Amino acid sequence: MRTIGVDIGSRSVKVVELESSFGGRLEVRDHQMAELNPGDDPYLLAARLIDNRPKKADRISVLLRANRSTFRNFLLPTREKKALQSAIVFELEDELPFPLEDAVYDSVTSPSYTGPGSQVPVIAAPSKHLAELLSKWSEAGIEPDAVIPEGWANRALLNQALGPASLKGSPTNPSTTSAAANFDQNPILLLNLGHERTLLYV
Repeated sequence: MRTIGVDIGSRSVKVVELESSFGGRLEVRDHQMAELNPGDDPYLLAARLIDNRPKKADRISVLLRANRSTFRNFLLPTREKKALQSAIVFELEDELPFPLEDAVYDSVTSPSYTGPGSQVPVIAAPSKHLAELLSKWSEAGIEPDAVIPEGWANRALLNQALGPASLKGSPTNPSTTSAAANFDQNPILLLNLGHERTLLYV
């Protein structure tokens, strides 16, 4: 599957084409960057880069900025799907800096490495920010297949960089030490230096 990812920065627009295989491997096929000049519409510029590609991609993914969403990582004492959904809502109601009824959220659940229960990373964003982003893309003639919050993208990048060999201590390999558990002793920092802002993911 070929996926186009788009990142709109303060001074440039970046488009990358990735190909994924059934084994989960990602390969960069191509990338383009265009500088933004005063008065340019970054979404129209990105749309031109996408439309000018020789082959149409299967999916288009766009980025939701970190200041438009929030990331939470919950450790919940259950693995039962229905109970997890209720627990996520309960936790978010206390954690979010905006009303849950005015938000959208998504999560991924995996077994906890440190005991019974589930590890649940959650991304949430005010609905108005998502609607505003989709409206800008629609005006440029692009209907994204996925909106990826920036915090989630950095999480995926970190996991990809570590590779499967680093994620030891899984339930199928209990004799090894979990890399995730080792982060308590040796944290990892992902630093993204931009022209107008700096993003830290720990």
